[in-house]
This record gives sequence, structure tokens and C-alpha cells, in this order.
Amino acid sequence: MSRNRFFRAVVGSLFAVLGTGCFAFVDYHAIYEEGKREMRIQRWPQADELFASIPDSVDIYDNALARRAEVASAQVKHELALQFWRQAAQISPDKYGKTKNRGYHRDYAKMIEVSTFEQPGDVRALFVTDDLLISHTKPSTLTAYDRKTKRPAWSYQIEKATEADWSRRVFAGGALVGMHEGSTGKPVALLAIDAQTGQER
Repeated sequence: MSRNRFFRAVVGSLFAVLGTGCFAFVDYHAIYEEGKREMRIQRWPQADELFASIPDSVDIYDNALARRAEVASAQVKHELALQFWRQAAQISPDKYGKTKNRGYHRDYAKMIEVSTFEQPGDVRALFVTDDLLISHTKPSTLTAYDRKTKRPAWSYQIEKATEADWSRRVFAGGALVGMHEGSTGKPVALLAIDAQTGQER
């Protein structure tokens, strides 16, 4: 009887070791890349499931959190996006801290605010003043929202303003400065808009 118990204990320990070894050989980098592929074709739940399966003991865990933030953002889950991004920044401040990625922190914080507005539009290109939140709402429109009433204050029609144009924006001296594009797709002119009035400057 004691021999049987000893044999069962040895076999159990062997399976435990083998199980741990198998766990260690899981290729989480491949899972991470598969998650990125799912993101590219906008299969958000599948992508999030893959990133969520990466444990915190793996060296790409911080990257997985950052990708989960992007997936949550794409599904308009802004508070969850900010939560994931903060976790990534806490683990790897050199990669994801505010001083390294101010744009992400700023934009996610704005997305949380703009999601409560009447017509948030495209929240990926935003400017904020003390009184207004300015959003790129359509391919050819900038809209300013009053931050207290959450209603449109002004809108401005421009010839062409893709997301790429306004990612090269400047906000200084109370003016928004972005690039117009010509038919060749190359920036050909700068446009300055007064943030308070929506008039050209």
C-alpha cells in the first residue's frame, strides 16, 4: 500500500513538472503577433482574448496591455482603454509613461470626456482649451464643443483634413494650425483657425 502511494506521488510530481515545462514552452510572442493580426482586420474581441491570455510573467505583457488599450478604444470603451494604458505605463514607464507617450495619455483622457458629448464624431484628432473641446468630426469638418453644455459651439469646413493632416497639428497662441493637402497628397499649405471663434487667422 505504501509502495502504491509512493508510486502515485512520484507519477503525480512527474506530471506536474511536465505540465510546468509545457506551460513554459507556450510561444506568447506568436500569440501577441496573432493578436495584432486580428487587430488589423478589426476582430476586436478575438484580439483582446489573445492579448488577455499573455501572463504578467512574460516580457511582452506591457505591450499586450497597450494593445488591449487600443482594442478597447476601438470599441469605444474609453475608460477601459485608459485603465489598460495606465497599467502598461506603470509596468514600463520608459516605454509607456506619460513623458514617453504623452499623446496616448492625452488622447485617451480626451476620449473619456468627448464620449459624453452630444455628437462626439471622430475623437482621434482633438484639441482642448479651458472652455472648448475641438474634434475632427468629418473628413472635412472641425467642430468645437462647449465643455460645460457639451453642445457644438462652432464648426469649420475645410478643403481636406484627413487624420494624417491633423496629426501634424500645432496648438499655440489660441490657434489651431494644420496642413491642407493638394491633389498630389502632399502638404501644400498651412491653415490657422482661432480656437474660440472658428474663424481663419
